[in-house]
Amino acid sequence: FDICLVAAPALLVQAIKDIVHAADLQIERLEISSIVYVRLMKHIAAVKDNSTFLIIDIGASKTEINIFDDWVPVIQRAIQIGGMTITRGIEDKFKNDAQASAALKQLIATEIVDQTRPAPDPESSKAWHAIVEPVMLLIISDIKRSIQLAMPKLKNKTITKIFLTG
Repeated sequence: FDICLVAAPALLVQAIKDIVHAADLQIERLEISSIVYVRLMKHIAAVKDNSTFLIIDIGASKTEINIFDDWVPVIQRAIQIGGMTITRGIEDKFKNDAQASAALKQLIATEIVDQTRPAPDPESSKAWHAIVEPVMLLIISDIKRSIQLAMPKLKNKTITKIFLTG
């Protein structure tokens, strides 16, 4: 069997190792970075050629920006901005606790993404936009900077695919 495990907290990693060993299986490799997405994409053929592509992984506390050319990492950067940054913005704006703010973030994100649901009311959309826009602009700025840093190494190749995860 080929098994691909993706995990982060040390306790969770140890628990997964214990379960896998209890099942008499061997872990060939356990990875905890966005490099795992590259191996996974190569395995499932999401990128079928040796193109240049970008992976943006927005995590809870950080965003990883990775540029690959012919499956080789060209730029790997991380910024300390993630989903919790937005949650804290909701806490400050609406004077909620962390749990209520996380639930509100999930609800609004679902409403934005799910086209079958009615659109959020304009006032909450403005408030949401005011919280999310500054965070996203910081992430976008770092993505642009990463692309600028990669260009000399890419020798005028263009990024042909962008994958957003998180």
